[in-house]
Amino acid sequence: MAYPLHGVDGSVTLTGVEPHVVANSAHAVLTFEVCVPTARGSIGSATGDLSRWCDVVADLDGATLPLGLNDTHRPRPQVIMTIHSSQPGELRVQGIDLDYEYGRQSGTQRVGEYVWLRYD
Repeated sequence: MAYPLHGVDGSVTLTGVEPHVVANSAHAVLTFEVCVPTARGSIGSATGDLSRWCDVVADLDGATLPLGLNDTHRPRPQVIMTIHSSQPGELRVQGIDLDYEYGRQSGTQRVGEYVWLRYD
């Protein structure tokens, strides 16, 4: 999510996610969750158990993300994509559409970066 700097308070509730898979010859399974990182900053990419990177991992559907400035110096919740594949091939994802509700409004925001992985 793009967080505004000033003038917005409250939170958004996440209601769904749709990845833009460009290629998936590895037949990878993608799952999405919300992570509260163990430290401030973005996770980026990581391998291994999520408990190494996240103090809390929660279902994406119904998760609440705060808006506005982060004056508390606590890590912000982040949407994470977990990838599982048991066969060789490649996976390319061009961002995700993240569905949310904010008060009486709802919408979708394209977020994320290009992910390209090769499994041998």
